Amino acid sequence: MDRSNTHRKGIPISDAADVMELLHNTARAPGAPTEFQALNVDAGKNRTSRTPFKRRGIKDPAGNVFTPYQRQFRTKLISVAMELFHKKGYEATTIAEIMKSVGKTQRTFFRYFRGKDDVAFDWMDEQAEFVRIFLKSRPDTETPMQSMRKAFLELADRNDADERDRVKFLTQLILETPALSARYHHEYSALEIEYTRFLGGRRSLDKADMFALNTQISVVNAAFNRGLRAWVADTNKNRLRSWITIAFAAFKDGQLRPAPSGKPVEVPSKRRASRRRN
Repeated sequence: MDRSNTHRKGIPISDAADVMELLHNTARAPGAPTEFQALNVDAGKNRTSRTPFKRRGIKDPAGNVFTPYQRQFRTKLISVAMELFHKKGYEATTIAEIMKSVGKTQRTFFRYFRGKDDVAFDWMDEQAEFVRIFLKSRPDTETPMQSMRKAFLELADRNDADERDRVKFLTQLILETPALSARYHHEYSALEIEYTRFLGGRRSLDKADMFALNTQISVVNAAFNRGLRAWVADTNKNRLRSWITIAFAAFKDGQLRPAPSGKPVEVPSKRRASRRRN
């Protein structure tokens, strides 16, 4: 790798070399989403959450695409598992119990999933694919930040309209289960790298700008996750989009924004912070 002291826009290439090596060479974790280029879909048909979104090409652990019957049975497995997770908790639910509920053996389970955690993370794979398809549909006139923000807001609208209870339950389950929480953070990190590769590749960015883009995407991702956590903890049934909008506004300009409840969200300004120190 070239570790010369060449600078571009004030960013020393040598300082960013290790991070960029990660961006270009990090292998996907088992179960991580496929690359954008592998999506065999018509992105234009899924531009917004107001258009029906249907996952395609779901594969089994061996890499084979499921038949319509297998997809239907897989959906049933997920539904049964979710009921047991809700009733008994994730850790207390066994694969044997899930399969007993559908009249099949444990061996059949592993034809559809690598493990119990894959059942819980099916929703994340689905939402990641939604974001991929949305990003592929965006015009080159948009900045990467604009595209990412719009993608997450569209995803929030979709969850508010169609899957509110399911996503809330699964998000809480994952965040409160140590093993699942660790995988959640790992997969989001992998998605940040994937989004950077795609959006940066469309614009033929150099290493310095790719590093800057990855930092921006990390900030957008963090804001989305903060909004998601606030939404899960919110007992007033406010929309996910409201919390995501507040989170985005916080890093955009640091100004106070009204919370969905009508109470202000505390985002201290530099002036106020300075007064406190003095």
